[in-house]
Amino acid sequence: EGMLAVACGQDPSVLEMIGKEVPLVLVDRFYEESSLSYVTTNNFKGGYDATRLLIEAGHRRIACIQGALDSMPNRERVRGFMKAMGEEGLTEYARLAGDEFSVQNGYLSAKLLLFGKEPPTAIFALSNNIMLGTLKAIRESDLSVPEDISLISFDDNLYMDYLTPSITRVGQPVENMAKLAVKILLEHLDHNGTVSASSQIRLLPSIIPGNSVANA
Repeated sequence: EGMLAVACGQDPSVLEMIGKEVPLVLVDRFYEESSLSYVTTNNFKGGYDATRLLIEAGHRRIACIQGALDSMPNRERVRGFMKAMGEEGLTEYARLAGDEFSVQNGYLSAKLLLFGKEPPTAIFALSNNIMLGTLKAIRESDLSVPEDISLISFDDNLYMDYLTPSITRVGQPVENMAKLAVKILLEHLDHNGTVSASSQIRLLPSIIPGNSVANA
């Protein structure tokens, strides 16, 4: 009678067609030009706040290892990163690398950054998988977090508190996203099973402190 979907790709037409027949709510990912209902995190604010944290710790050469280029959360996180860097006149120091939400992407991208000209003093990994690859590359380079390089991640996971050091990260309100998506879906169903007006909601992320960020 209803459907929850985590969308992928850039064309919403199939989902919009389904949404005309069955109440449909997107979770996490959405389409800017579509009227489909969704619940997501404010990824722009998460990217912005994490970058501001690094800047306020004195970092200037900050690298951002991103995920899938066509992913809406990724694009919004990058936009937040660039906005924060631009506000401080640091656009020329901003480094973007990577192209997928994987451990391997984090590892290879970090290797290139660390052995390049003027390596970064801080890295912002846009997912926990990217962070794990980045951390491995840093350690293989005989560098320490946060003494030699600071590291911050997007996405929360309990294991991050048990790494050495614990990882500072942007937490998404995943449980509230799920509950709210179901609530919206149920509200979309009236006694005839027709679809009511759409709801498009972005929940606020939070910075979860660890020990992986130090003053530059």
